[in-house]
Amino acid sequence: MTKIWSGGVSEEAGKDLSDIMTVEDAQIDSMLLDYEIVSLLAYQLQLRKEAIISTEDSDAILSGLLRLLGNKVTIDPAIEDVHGFVEEYMKGNGGDAYKNLRIFLSRNEQSHTDIKSFYIDHLLKISQYLTTLSETMMTRKGDFSGAMPGYTHNLQAMPVMISTYFDYFSRIFLDMSLDALDMSEKFSVISPLGYGSGFGSLSPIDFKIVAKSLGFKSNAQNPMAGSFYRGIDDLDVSTLILKIMIFLSKISQDFIGFSAGDSAFIIMPDGFSTGSSLMPNKRNPDFLEMVQGYASESIGHCVSTATILMNKGSGYHREFQTSKDKTIEFVILCEKILNHFQDFMLEFKLDEKKAMDSMKNSINATAEAFSIFQAGKSWKDSYAVVGEKIRKDIPLDYHKPPEFASVKSQEILYAKEKRMKLLNSWRTPREDVLLRAKDIIKNKSPAEKILKD
Repeated sequence: MTKIWSGGVSEEAGKDLSDIMTVEDAQIDSMLLDYEIVSLLAYQLQLRKEAIISTEDSDAILSGLLRLLGNKVTIDPAIEDVHGFVEEYMKGNGGDAYKNLRIFLSRNEQSHTDIKSFYIDHLLKISQYLTTLSETMMTRKGDFSGAMPGYTHNLQAMPVMISTYFDYFSRIFLDMSLDALDMSEKFSVISPLGYGSGFGSLSPIDFKIVAKSLGFKSNAQNPMAGSFYRGIDDLDVSTLILKIMIFLSKISQDFIGFSAGDSAFIIMPDGFSTGSSLMPNKRNPDFLEMVQGYASESIGHCVSTATILMNKGSGYHREFQTSKDKTIEFVILCEKILNHFQDFMLEFKLDEKKAMDSMKNSINATAEAFSIFQAGKSWKDSYAVVGEKIRKDIPLDYHKPPEFASVKSQEILYAKEKRMKLLNSWRTPREDVLLRAKDIIKNKSPAEKILKD
């Protein structure tokens, strides 16, 4: 198949390296098709407006792109990527107009636009999952009034109110939701379209208008600065995913410990644990262990992405394809895990009595020492008195821990409203691009028939 770069100094013939050069990338690019089409439509509409392209070619290109929009496709690695796929499709469905599909456009700026657009959409989605989890834990904490053991160094340390523990979940989920929103907002500031291969575009159109029609604030004022973020965007997203996965891994370890042994006070929901192939007494926390495994992988991916970016000169390098593919895979994986965690958090059971009974005598040591200190002894003496009691196994008084609440319903509402505001500012102009393209084609009788087919 003809490559989109055919006709230049590089010869197309030779060995087929698609098994390592493009196979995985082609699979990922299949998910970027609609982003590619929308950005091309916005670009083509501006070419039409500024009379850079003939009306006939414009009609053929717009109608062809609209027909391709929304299709689930499998990209042949032989044509390399989504750009080659669209061009091959237009070649067979738009006549010679396909030759003007990518006037003055670089594959680099197009790829970066597709990737950024994907990240913005999915960061908004991840934020929604996280906000929902925060709200779920806010609701669930109201179901409990008791205490549970708190741990440091995997040893019981001090008691903590169950409501405080759940508020901790809610707080972190909400904080990370806002992090995802902030990142999506940052990504929507600069459109990559217009930076060419990193040294500017020869296209005479106003790329600032194209940027705004795609939901971005503007185009890059310095093309080299704009292209710098190809790969860096992957690292930013990978770092956020890593942060989320580390937190989920910590939660998983908590629940694994709290659901194990004679003093277990957590019962995991059906479907989130499996039985043993040999031992009928086993209830294995496989889901949580897999989450921990994926968290470990996310660390490796984050380091790999940073390493790929190291010691590279300014400009695009083919290795960035690898960081893009792996990051997109982890974004999708993170969404799946967060979706399942919502069900987990809604359905797990906590036995307050067992939580209280699981606490050892020594867990009250710190509060007991403070109580003695308040009665007039020095802190050192109070500390020593309690230490002696524990060594002699003398029962300590139970001291109910304070209750902490950090998340307010107004904060969750703020996160929801901010997400909707960003979602609307991002998607509304892109929807307008589709409407404008469709309106043009509907006024052309041959193309109108094509659209209805």
